[in-house]
Amino acid sequence: GNTSAGAAGGGNAAAVTATGAAARFGIWDLIAGAVRLSGKIATIDAVDGRTVALQTTFSQIRAPLVDELKSLSARGDELATQADSADSDTLNRYRGQLDALSDQFKQTSALLIPLSKVGILLNQYRRNLAHWRSAVKTQYRSALTTLGMRLVGLALILGLVFVAAELWRLAVLRYAQDSRRRYQLLLLRRIALWVVVVLIV
Repeated sequence: GNTSAGAAGGGNAAAVTATGAAARFGIWDLIAGAVRLSGKIATIDAVDGRTVALQTTFSQIRAPLVDELKSLSARGDELATQADSADSDTLNRYRGQLDALSDQFKQTSALLIPLSKVGILLNQYRRNLAHWRSAVKTQYRSALTTLGMRLVGLALILGLVFVAAELWRLAVLRYAQDSRRRYQLLLLRRIALWVVVVLIV
């Protein structure tokens, strides 16, 4: 029971410390977030590139089928025109050719329709990727803007700290006459300066 309570207390203390650090500046979190968003954009671009390659492959497979359908359609129109002025025997022969063309058309269409559906799905997928990339890019720009503002704020605070440290040094050199006392004060100044810097960063 006490062990659990101690562990919980330690966990709460760590959480409070982490929250305090994040609330102070959160610069490391912002940097990590910006890097993560940049990596996400790169991943989206890579996926989009592979999708484009897949679209190209399907288009290359689909193109001959489309050409074949056009050819079959043109041949069918030609036979239909000729059949209008044909006698009975020739008409039967044309009918057989038209039936054969119809079968070929159905077979080719059966192959083309799934490819067309895949093409539509790939186009929709790329649109979704574009929307996703736009949203992540907006987050990335926002993160960089926030990071820049935090860095400017940090630089100003550090500047004030170093100015205060320099004023401390000048005051010690001016008012501390005893060399031992002066050394102690300057050493204390140096320790205090870097402790403050570490706490801020």
